[in-house]
Amino acid sequence: MPKITLDDLARNMDDLARIVKNGFDAVDKRFNGVDKRFNGIDKRFDYLEKENESAHSEFRGSFSLIRQELKEINKKLDKLNERTFEDSELAFKEIMQMKKRVGFLEEEVKKLKLSH
Repeated sequence: MPKITLDDLARNMDDLARIVKNGFDAVDKRFNGVDKRFNGIDKRFDYLEKENESAHSEFRGSFSLIRQELKEINKKLDKLNERTFEDSELAFKEIMQMKKRVGFLEEEVKKLKLSH
């Protein structure tokens, strides 16, 4: 059997360490590549999340404006309804007064016909 010296053993250990290091360097490069890809995906998800939040806020703002406009429209409709009721009541009173007036004028016309 050949005799192995300490120098041979040291060289073998250095060779083994180099092989292991090269193997780990290759694995590190692959992990760095994967890590970069995950970071890129992470950034895209962050962007999408921000876009989603922005759109949600925009919708929320739009709905708030629509609700406010609907409240204002309801107030205007209530006022219009009150005014229409008041106008109808006033119109009814005026119609009744005109009817009385027409009745009075008809009586006057009858009196004038009888006096001629």
